[in-house]
Amino acid sequence: MSRRTLTWLIVSALALPIVLANFAGVNGSTCDSFNQPCTFHTDCCSNNCVNHKCALPAGMCEIVGAPCADDAECCQQYCVTSVDGVRRCSHPTQCKDIGASCALGTDCCSLACSGGSCAPPPPLCKQEGVDCAGDAECCTGVCSGTCQGLSSCGTLGELCNGDTACCSGLCLGSPGRCAFNSVCRANEDVCSTSAECCNGVCDKSLANARTGTCRKENACNASNEPCGGTRSCCGTLCVQSGFNGTGLCMPVGGCRVLGEVCTVRTGYNYPTTPLSTECCSGSCDFADNDHTVPTLYRCAKRTACLQPGEICGGQGASNNCCESAELGCQPTIDGLMRCSPFCRSAGAECYFFSDECCSHICVPDPRCLASPPLPGCSSTGFQCSGECLPITGQACTGDPGQGTCADDLMYCTGGVCTNNPPCTSDSDCCSSGRCQNGNCVMGNACSPLGGSCNTPADCCDGDCIGGTCQIGGG
Repeated sequence: MSRRTLTWLIVSALALPIVLANFAGVNGSTCDSFNQPCTFHTDCCSNNCVNHKCALPAGMCEIVGAPCADDAECCQQYCVTSVDGVRRCSHPTQCKDIGASCALGTDCCSLACSGGSCAPPPPLCKQEGVDCAGDAECCTGVCSGTCQGLSSCGTLGELCNGDTACCSGLCLGSPGRCAFNSVCRANEDVCSTSAECCNGVCDKSLANARTGTCRKENACNASNEPCGGTRSCCGTLCVQSGFNGTGLCMPVGGCRVLGEVCTVRTGYNYPTTPLSTECCSGSCDFADNDHTVPTLYRCAKRTACLQPGEICGGQGASNNCCESAELGCQPTIDGLMRCSPFCRSAGAECYFFSDECCSHICVPDPRCLASPPLPGCSSTGFQCSGECLPITGQACTGDPGQGTCADDLMYCTGGVCTNNPPCTSDSDCCSSGRCQNGNCVMGNACSPLGGSCNTPADCCDGDCIGGTCQIGGG
């Protein structure tokens, strides 16, 4: 695989615009962008109008939530039947397709488990208040004569009359049922394991041994959670998902900002405990000062000023950065304002986000990913890279158990090539790829956040501001 050099990165990211193909009959100055209403193919900049919505150009992979016919159309190579009977791109860690084994309706993307196998809808799992004979009949997995509710919002499978009624932020079908909406399950939604939850904590203290709910977040929403506005997300990036009208909190890349979920409690009483390498602040502590088990940790403020990498200025955030005024609150290529240090060269330790690197690529240090960490592991856990990360998903060569990949920035996992180190933002990926769960996948024929643009139609998300795709104020 050919390698993109630092020179290529600077030229493509900062000088040359990434534009959509010049489709015959499409007026580039008036065409509509992704997911906008349309009547004809030529209404769309992508020249592809599907079900009266502008879709990605034909042949490009589809994001989670987009309609699909087979796995090959989806960026995650996973096309499944949803609760409304429509085949949509999903994520294999969230739910199973028709024919797979199941114990509960919420094991299935269709929300229908019959005879131990996922089935086409209907019938669906039973909603709260309906008579039941056993836990397996209920969407929540809890039966006490009638199906019991678990949350203040509608969990997966429950009846709904709009997106805001659902923990997932998505209501599908008629009558409406709360449906899968992201690569992970939202806080307060029903879960079986912690790995299913966006915040990594499935709390079963209020239900039975089989099901629980993803631990409630009382502050800002973490990455990949549903959102209803810029300030509802810890990273202030609320971007429309593949479903019309629903938003998801997009990871801002690099270190985790204040309020984001973290996994190891440390740095809260530095120097007694070492600084957190997950959080920009260096402190990971109990969320809401709640010590209840299972424990949810969030990045916490450690100093009066904001450490490098934190969101600052605008959107109601403070601009009191610990760095000097010259190096303080700076605009990033994603359209955010973050406390910034200085441009660092490839191989240098970075404070977890891309803009401080001259290459605009700050990735986890592979030496720090080893267990135990290898000598030379950076103190932050991240380092600047002079090379973008290759697109993954190819089959490994050689023995399936010990296969190899064509690029040394990938390794073989389960017979498929994955990124090593993992990506943390779209700007880490080659070929205008998109970062999904640590892996660069084939991107769209549009520019990601931080990419170059001439018009809003050039951008996968957000608006074209000052020649780069950014999320505007709101």
